[in-house]
Amino acid sequence: LGNGNKKDIMRGALTVVIVAAISTFVPAVLLFLIWKIHPIAYFILDCIMCWQIVAARQLARESGRVEKALKNGDVEAARKTLNKHLKINYYWGKREWPYKNVKPRIIAEKYIDSLGKPESIEYKLTCFNGVAKLITICKGIAHTDFDKRTNDHYDRDLNPLKWYAYYKNSPVPVQPPKEIHEIIALSEKLAAGIPQVRVDSYLIDNKIYFGEMTFYTWAGFIRFNPPEWDEILGSWIELPKLK
Repeated sequence: LGNGNKKDIMRGALTVVIVAAISTFVPAVLLFLIWKIHPIAYFILDCIMCWQIVAARQLARESGRVEKALKNGDVEAARKTLNKHLKINYYWGKREWPYKNVKPRIIAEKYIDSLGKPESIEYKLTCFNGVAKLITICKGIAHTDFDKRTNDHYDRDLNPLKWYAYYKNSPVPVQPPKEIHEIIALSEKLAAGIPQVRVDSYLIDNKIYFGEMTFYTWAGFIRFNPPEWDEILGSWIELPKLK
């Protein structure tokens, strides 16, 4: 900010604004232009830039703005932020085709204060044809820095699986709760008849809450450690035969 005079302060503030704008909008524009040139080049660059993390963090920040505005009673500010998201087509992020022609809508759910905190726990069950073969227990804040969240993986019999993708295992593994069998049963009911889907749930005050069903975890762009787990999970998928 220089010596503190008005001109230097304005110049410094403008620099911050420009850098913030570039870091937010340039990646999206760059990816779109490269895709127009060649789709393969887009996917290569997309993997390198880890676009999904950028988009998720941006969404988390915007959600925080809505929450803050509503707590302050500023309904108009919340509406403005929500309307901005209604104009976004998430298909362009990873080419996940179900998003392309979906009319954007706003769904309001009851606020759960215990979520979104460093000690928050989430249960993600990856099901294959209605059978939960992978149980992931996540601790920490979703869509955040990799060192602020952990994922511990278990098979259906609750045996620990030693691998990770982006979020590493916890130094002290988070153990499945006594309600895990009920969570498994409910997840398998939701996943029945679907070749592969991840069912996310929460356990708040001994009550199970459904989160979402994710059909494309990380849009399929996952780096497994060790890498053989990529093939293991892929071998569990049985696609329906074409008629």
